[in-house]
Amino acid sequence: MDIPTLLTSNNLPTQLQSSAVQQVLDATSARIEVLQLEVAALEEDARRHRAILSPVRRMPLELLGEIFVFANPPTLNELARRDFVNHELVCKQWREAALGTHRLWCGLTITPFNKEIAYNKILAWFKRAGSLKRSLCFEPSEHPCLCDETSECRCQANNPLMAKLLTQGPALDHFTLNLMSLDCFRNFMTLLITNQTQGPLRPWDTLRSLKLVFSPYDHKRAWDEPSDPTHSMFTLLPPVTDFQLYLPPPWAAFTRETDSKDGQVHCTSSFLGRLTSFRIKWDWVGTKLFSILQHCINVQTLTIDFDYSSPLKDERWRPSMVNRFRSPMILPMVTTLSLRRSSIDILDYFRMPALLHLDIELTGDPEDAQDFGPTICIFLERSGIRETIQSLRIYSLTITNGGLFSILTRLTGLRHLTLDRVEYDGMLFQRRSSYMLDTGTRTPLLPSLERLNLLQITHCKNIQAELYYMQARDRCSPCIVSVSYAIEQKPVVEADWHDFRKFYQRGTSAPVHLHVYPGADTIIPEDHRMW
Repeated sequence: MDIPTLLTSNNLPTQLQSSAVQQVLDATSARIEVLQLEVAALEEDARRHRAILSPVRRMPLELLGEIFVFANPPTLNELARRDFVNHELVCKQWREAALGTHRLWCGLTITPFNKEIAYNKILAWFKRAGSLKRSLCFEPSEHPCLCDETSECRCQANNPLMAKLLTQGPALDHFTLNLMSLDCFRNFMTLLITNQTQGPLRPWDTLRSLKLVFSPYDHKRAWDEPSDPTHSMFTLLPPVTDFQLYLPPPWAAFTRETDSKDGQVHCTSSFLGRLTSFRIKWDWVGTKLFSILQHCINVQTLTIDFDYSSPLKDERWRPSMVNRFRSPMILPMVTTLSLRRSSIDILDYFRMPALLHLDIELTGDPEDAQDFGPTICIFLERSGIRETIQSLRIYSLTITNGGLFSILTRLTGLRHLTLDRVEYDGMLFQRRSSYMLDTGTRTPLLPSLERLNLLQITHCKNIQAELYYMQARDRCSPCIVSVSYAIEQKPVVEADWHDFRKFYQRGTSAPVHLHVYPGADTIIPEDHRMW
């Protein structure tokens, strides 16, 4: 009997009517619950079928592998490896993509806590890299190393796993060695000598690239390189062609910072002469840096990081530096020079006739701003590269419009110019031509320029007017201009400029295309800034 019939029936007592109604409601509720479970099951089936048809499911494994490459660091430490394995276990497709992307398995970081039993696991990891080049990094703990001359076994660099990998492991292309002190370096080299094996060359002996980093935080050791170069552990470095050396700051390596004037790094001339790429962090007082660079006759890519110091500032009037100023050191093969956190006066002592790419990051010292224009102009003239240099990047500089114009004059071969946090008054391209003294003719400013980056603009500039004068140059290459702002201000609008450009472009002028990076906090990668 249904509910309406029960309610209208006068033959049943009221208590029985209520009980019957409750039974019907309970049965209906139970039926609803069953149907809801069926609906939920059907919706789950529909979701799974839609997931199969999802574009992510149809994504090629190669593309998914590239996403993994960008999502993970090139050299994985223990935490990064754990995260990577978790991603790999999401599903079968993700695991297949990870296993098929050899670049994900090329780099590992080990620590003093990794025991020798992990050797076979590391071999299995590197095997998945296929034929790609492998890199290994040793990273000590953050605590000071407890080693000294009488307890080498307590040194963090005295790691059996690292010794086994470098003497018996797979071939390596690059090795990064982070150390607490010079004592740790000695213990490390002693460990390699002790584990030297007979037969084929060790992975240590066949390295192409080596990065050696000394920590600035261990204050209890002094930099005590032996006076006899033949007793130095630096003479035992492998014959690499790419070398990066990060020396500790003078306040950490010497009792007094002025003592760094006598600091030594006894790399052999044959080792330095073999290098084609060399990067050094040097903020020690004095001129010992030149004794290293004079042997770098085959270096093509040179990077010098002064760590916001001016080690040559108090040495410039010494007879040896005066002579070097009169007869600058020639580095004949350098095509790329990068100065990091540096003063500009280092250029007074070099001549680089093959230089094509110059990248200068200044310290922000006002004296650098005053000397920047004359110093770089003389360097370009001395090296004979004003017409051949192809790219120039300047970071952190305040200069007048005329000073910047004097630098760029006659750079007829310059294709890429980056002004990163460079402040100058007026508009650079309002002066449309520069006078060529040797030919007696005038030529447009930067006629070969293909890429101009105006990055981290810190004050309001009329970019559209600058672009107008730039486009007004005759017989110049088409150029792409990228703009970013360090502070919030009304940016130039790409669409407005393109409409303006089409209206005012002349027949002999080359188009100028604009790209604006959105937001004041946009960080542009360093490689994009320079090239």
